[in-house]
Amino acid sequence: MRSGCHAGWIFVLLPACFHPSYDHPACGPNRECPSGLTCNAQLICEAEGTLDSGPPDASARCFGSFFKVCFTTLADVPKVPVILTDAATEIDTDASTLCDQHNDQQSDYCVVAAAGFTLPATRSIRGYGSKPLVLLSTTTMTLEATSTIDVSSNHTVGPQARGAGGNSSLCTSGASPELAGGGYGGSFGGKGGDGERLAGAAAPSGVAAAALISPPTQLRGGCSGGNGDASGGVGGSGGGAVALIAGTSIQLDGKINASGAGGHGGPATQSGGGGGGSGGMIVLDAPIITATGPLFANGGGGGQGGTGGGMPVGGDDGGESSAPLTAGPAGNNGTTDGGSGGAGSFGTSKLTGFNAGGGAVSNGGGGGGGGGGAGFIRARGITTNISPPSFVP
Repeated sequence: MRSGCHAGWIFVLLPACFHPSYDHPACGPNRECPSGLTCNAQLICEAEGTLDSGPPDASARCFGSFFKVCFTTLADVPKVPVILTDAATEIDTDASTLCDQHNDQQSDYCVVAAAGFTLPATRSIRGYGSKPLVLLSTTTMTLEATSTIDVSSNHTVGPQARGAGGNSSLCTSGASPELAGGGYGGSFGGKGGDGERLAGAAAPSGVAAAALISPPTQLRGGCSGGNGDASGGVGGSGGGAVALIAGTSIQLDGKINASGAGGHGGPATQSGGGGGGSGGMIVLDAPIITATGPLFANGGGGGQGGTGGGMPVGGDDGGESSAPLTAGPAGNNGTTDGGSGGAGSFGTSKLTGFNAGGGAVSNGGGGGGGGGGAGFIRARGITTNISPPSFVP
C-alpha cells in the first residue's frame, strides 16, 4: 500500500493520496503497476478489464493548452517513458514510425508521445517533412545541456533541407521582382526585407508581405523567400515548427533552432538573388517551464545577385543562423551595379549584389534578395531566458 505522495511528483500523484486501497495502489513515477494492473487516468492501478474502452473523459486523455492533442481512448495514452540515446535521431514527420497513430492530430502533426521524455546531453533530433513536429510527454520533459532540437531549414539537397512544417500553406506571398531584381524575404513574425533592383533600372524589385499582426493561433511553419528575377536565385525555405507539450513540467537546457534558410545567390548572369526564408515557430506548453538554453527562429539572409558583363560571377547564398543573433557573411557591397537586398527582422542578415565595376545597366549585377522575417516563440508557464520575439499568453 502507498499511503503518501512522493516528493517531486506532487503535481501528478496528489490524487493518489486520497485512494489508500490495497486493491488500487498508486501508479509509480513512470506509471508502473503490479502485474495484472494498469495505470488509469487518475494515476491509480486498476485491473486491466476495468479501463474504459469507449470515448473517455477528455480531461484524462487530452494534453496541451495552445492546441490540444487528444488520444483516442484511455488505453492509448502513453504509459512508457522515452529516452533518446542515439547520437542523432531523424524524424520524417510524414513517414516516421515514431509518429503516434492514435490521436486526433495525426493528420496535421507528427506527435511523438511518451510518459516522460528525455533528450540526453549531446543528443539531437532533426525534424523535417511537411508536418510540424510535436513532442508530448504526459508527465515531465527534459532536454539536457548540449542537446539540440533542429527544425530549421537550410541549403542542403534533399527532403531533409526543409524543417518540419516549413513553407506553410497559410503564408502570404510578396510581390515578385522584375528586371534582375532580388526576391523578397519571407514574412511571418516580422516583416521580411524587400529585394533590391538592379541599380539604375526603373522596374521594381521583390516586395515582402506584411508580418502577422498577432501571434498565430495554430502550430505552423515559416514562409519562403521569393525567387530572384531573370532566372535568378531561388528563395530560401521558411523555418519549421515544433511544439513541446508536457503534463507537469519542461526543463530545457538544450538548444532549439527553427530558423529559415538563406536565399540562393543569382547565377553568373544579370540575375537577382533569392530572398531569405522567415523563421518558423517554437511552442513550449507546460504548467512549469524552465529554459536556460537558447531558442531562436531567425530569418535567413538574402542571396547576392549574379553579375553580367565580360566576367560574369554567381552570387553567394544568404547566411543562416546556428545560434541567436547570428547571421551569415555579408557579400560585396553593390554600388552602381547590384542593389543591396533589404534587411530582414531580428537575427537576420542581408547579402548585397556584386559590384561588377562596369556601372552600366547592361552588365551590372542583379539585385540582392531580402532577408527573412523573424518567427514566433510562444511559451506557457514560468519561463526564463526565452529570447525575443516571444509571446506569453
